[in-house]
Amino acid sequence: MVELIYLASPYDDPDPALRAYRYIEVRNAAISLITSELFVFSPILHCHPIAQYGGLPTDFTFWEYFDKKMISVADRFGILELFGWKNSRGINREVEIALDHNLIIESINPITYQIEK
Repeated sequence: MVELIYLASPYDDPDPALRAYRYIEVRNAAISLITSELFVFSPILHCHPIAQYGGLPTDFTFWEYFDKKMISVADRFGILELFGWKNSRGINREVEIALDHNLIIESINPITYQIEK
């Protein structure tokens, strides 16, 4: 059975260029994980275009309920460790939610996009 991994990553920043860069990096990580035979859900890949074109907020507070639901159906939880991930309020909250659902927190290398155990 193919597992669903929730792919967390830092995103929110006042600089739209940094948000766009993070979006591209998450896309690249998702491609790598999909070719490793995982189903991938990334709130950034799903919500960035919606927020950008819909004029919606980019902060975690706005998207938290949505993210909670998606984490609740995931089999795995991975963090793409881009610069800023340790201080990300969104990631910290997502980790709490993942742990509440008994998911193991996995690290994803930001250069190779591979899961590190």
